[in-house]
Amino acid sequence: MITLTNDFHRSTCTVRVPSLPATLSESQTRRVRRELCTGGVDCKCGAVRGRQYTEDGERLEVEWDYETWDEPGGPYLRLAVREQPVVTSGARWPHW
Repeated sequence: MITLTNDFHRSTCTVRVPSLPATLSESQTRRVRRELCTGGVDCKCGAVRGRQYTEDGERLEVEWDYETWDEPGGPYLRLAVREQPVVTSGARWPHW
């Protein structure tokens, strides 16, 4: 189970996925859009907004799967665990 959020409308939607990475079905994508964006037809929030996390606290990458653009109800949402950047021992962060 993954809970997606929209920090603009302060709404949430929980979807069931068997494992990650996963592409949501047409009905799941439609429900996510409907439950997360409560702003009406002119809203530009993009449905899923803000940082997303798995149940284990890992960062979740959410993006539109444009390969499903021509399918009914497309594009669908694709979910994947976000890869953490590899930091070597000699790496230095810039000082601002």
